[in-house]
Amino acid sequence: MTDGTAINCSAGTCSEAAATIKVAFTKISQSSIRDKLNAINVTVNHTIRYSRDIDTYKVADYWATPAETLARQQGDCEDFAILKMAALHADGVDLKEMSIVVLFDQKRHFYHAVLSVAVNGNRFILDNMRDEVLPDTKLPDYVPLYSIADGKGYLHGTRTGAKQVASAMPLEKVAPGEGVAF
Repeated sequence: MTDGTAINCSAGTCSEAAATIKVAFTKISQSSIRDKLNAINVTVNHTIRYSRDIDTYKVADYWATPAETLARQQGDCEDFAILKMAALHADGVDLKEMSIVVLFDQKRHFYHAVLSVAVNGNRFILDNMRDEVLPDTKLPDYVPLYSIADGKGYLHGTRTGAKQVASAMPLEKVAPGEGVAF
């Protein structure tokens, strides 16, 4: 992903999903960063079919590469986020401005992963569960657990008093998109 070629394919060997993303690139090449975020979010959301890792890879949790997601044209929430990151990077967005965030959705009561992109001091969330790209401040039910940005991992915390936000299980047992630990 770092060289910006994670979603490249040779002529005639592009999956339908990769070709659709490439068409989106041509439409947004001169667009604002917000328009690029919106276009990539909608394009990936409508091009890739949601499928749980257990159904696709026969394991509880698997973080697919952009090429794997494009080839299968399906993935779970972190696969959507990784593909969106690769697509935005290929279109010129700096990887240092993006992070994959694993969170607990308090409203729906499950673990989830999204792409967060920093733009002018705001963090915008690209989510496979909605086409609209929103600032993180508009998503109060999303409680970040950890994120991966620029090759580093970050643990997040929250001040909740005595209220428990998510289960006290080890983070490596959290399977985003599955709703349960394995």
